[in-house]
Amino acid sequence: MADTIAALRRDIGRDLEVVAKNLETKYSIGVPCFSGSYGDVGVQLEELSKKVTDKLGLAEGIITSNCLTTLGETEKNLKKELHEVKECRDLIDKLCLIETNLVNLGADSSNVMTNANLVAECLDYLNDLTSDENASVLTDKIKKLLKQEVNDYATSLRCSLGEEFKKLVSFPQCNTKGVKIMNISNENSSNTSANLTAMQILSYLEPKLTKWTNDIVQHFCRAAIESRDGYDIFDCDIIKPGVCSFKVRSKAKGTLRDFNVDGVIKSLTQFFTNLAGSLKDIDVNGEMLTRCIGKGIEESLMDMIVKDFLSVAIPFCDQKDPRFDEAMQTVEIFRETLIELGFWNDRVPKFHVYAESSETVFIDRRCLSILTQAKKLITQPYIDLKEVGGVDEFQEETITDFVAAFGQPPPSLENCDQTYPKLMQLLKCKISKSAEQFVMLLERTLTDAVETDNEQLCARLALTASNMLQLYLIIAPKHHCSTISSVPESAAVFYNNAYFICHRILMLPFGILKNIKKDSAKYDHFRPIGIKSIWGLREIAADSLEQMLAQCRRQLSTILAEREVFNNLHDYDRLKDCHRTIDSALMLLKSVAEVWREVMSEAVFCKALGNVVGFFLNDICAIFLDLEDIRSTDAETAASILQNILEQLENIFRIRGTVCITMVCESPYFRTKEIIFFLNGSLKGVADRWCDGKGPLAQWLTPNEVRSLVKAVFMNTEQRKKLLESIC
Repeated sequence: MADTIAALRRDIGRDLEVVAKNLETKYSIGVPCFSGSYGDVGVQLEELSKKVTDKLGLAEGIITSNCLTTLGETEKNLKKELHEVKECRDLIDKLCLIETNLVNLGADSSNVMTNANLVAECLDYLNDLTSDENASVLTDKIKKLLKQEVNDYATSLRCSLGEEFKKLVSFPQCNTKGVKIMNISNENSSNTSANLTAMQILSYLEPKLTKWTNDIVQHFCRAAIESRDGYDIFDCDIIKPGVCSFKVRSKAKGTLRDFNVDGVIKSLTQFFTNLAGSLKDIDVNGEMLTRCIGKGIEESLMDMIVKDFLSVAIPFCDQKDPRFDEAMQTVEIFRETLIELGFWNDRVPKFHVYAESSETVFIDRRCLSILTQAKKLITQPYIDLKEVGGVDEFQEETITDFVAAFGQPPPSLENCDQTYPKLMQLLKCKISKSAEQFVMLLERTLTDAVETDNEQLCARLALTASNMLQLYLIIAPKHHCSTISSVPESAAVFYNNAYFICHRILMLPFGILKNIKKDSAKYDHFRPIGIKSIWGLREIAADSLEQMLAQCRRQLSTILAEREVFNNLHDYDRLKDCHRTIDSALMLLKSVAEVWREVMSEAVFCKALGNVVGFFLNDICAIFLDLEDIRSTDAETAASILQNILEQLENIFRIRGTVCITMVCESPYFRTKEIIFFLNGSLKGVADRWCDGKGPLAQWLTPNEVRSLVKAVFMNTEQRKKLLESIC
């Protein structure tokens, strides 16, 4: 029995070699007698399959009759070999079917659908032959020959179908910039349907449709949306029956046209209506071509309309906004139109459902719009100012007053300066209107975040509020840097703006959380919001004011650069130069004081101006302390000049009838006073005022400074010598 099976396998191998030789002669060499002939190869394969089937039947009968109960090892091996021969027989049958299809392909090339089915069957059979691990009996030559022939037929058929598809739809080049042309030729819808169905059978239609639908969305639909109004975008010309030409004109981006939702949707509706008419009666394997296109554009078109159109035209996605409802109704009508035209069906989700799934896009648009407004407000110049704050800095508040004011309902940020207890009110000053609008925008953003039930919107708005403050910290100092360091008013306004925002951040929770329970998670989350930004705001405020103070100090240093300004004052020209120098310095201080007095709060005004005045007086004191000799006439004149300086500075610091200079620059002021005393005094008066290091002179001047002034002002006498010895 084993010999019989071995002989059968040898016969199969020998017959297959003959088949391989005949196939090579027929397909590779191309001998005419074999071309298109099924008689030789096909008959050989059929006879071989029949012979193998007959011998397999005899062998199985013998094994069955000899093994009635149990199978021995020999019988099991025979069964295994018979199974392998059966698989060879099945593969031979597939070879026979492939050859049959190839003969039929060569017989009739006009029926594209039949040929496509034959090629598809051949490719499936070839895949079975290639992937079968037990096909070792078959020679590689047969598989290669058949595969090459089938691939040649498939390539030829795809090329011809590709040309037919190009006739259906083409995109010719246009010399006009911004114009895209799409030509559609549907003169014979039945032939077109057959060609498209054949392409689908060969898995050749899907990539073509994908590219086509992508062109429709990206070139035609996007042009209508980016036009913002849909006006004069599309043209549809009927060249002849069944042939249409579509033109789309792209408008320049960045134009400031308002969105016209109705206009855009109307132009899209007209385009798809014309497109459906040009593709009339074309089907793909029983499904209309319009529906195939609709599947391809469904997701991308809905995504474009929702994200690039609705979310931009109505950026806040506020359900209370009637514009959003009207726009949504318009696009829903457009969806119904596409269903009527056959592009979509009822299973395509409605736009409002898709918009809900894309809610993040609308939220992002809203947050971006808020940040854009914030940036615009941050970068506005400080031209329009507004007075804020309501505290009388010299008026005290009792505990009873505080409790009564604090027990009132939380006010809004607009009137909190007059309603909150004085301890919590902002000091009266001037800020830019842009800073007030910035805070109002911040309050609206946080109020919306607190009041919404949408957790995602709440979190994103809270983050946007924090980003607004971070944006201020980053942009404001850099954008206003030049004016801060050179214009006193701008520096003061910038300082006030920063502290105004700090104050409002502290007051915000009282207003936005007044209807929120204190034990809720939202209350715990929003109570400290913005606190981290306070330190940054205080820092940039201090930096801005310090830049202006440094600029004033530099200007004063330049004015007092001549260190001999108080020498030789008996000379008229020298005296005139001295007065000119002092007047320049005082004029600078007065101009800065006049500006700051109008803008700053009284406390900040005194501290800021005191810094500059203190520097000025210290510099003048340093001039006198550096002098080695002061004439008596120079001393008297200089004392008069210094006294005049102090009087004018006292007037600058006069607030509500009170002179505040000693509160902010006490040491420079009294040091100057002591120098005036030196210039007008005597050795005895100096000795009495020194009082062994316990008098007022010792409080403001060091022993070395006193000794230096004594040497410079008084003549070298025995009395001076004794005084110098006592100063230590």
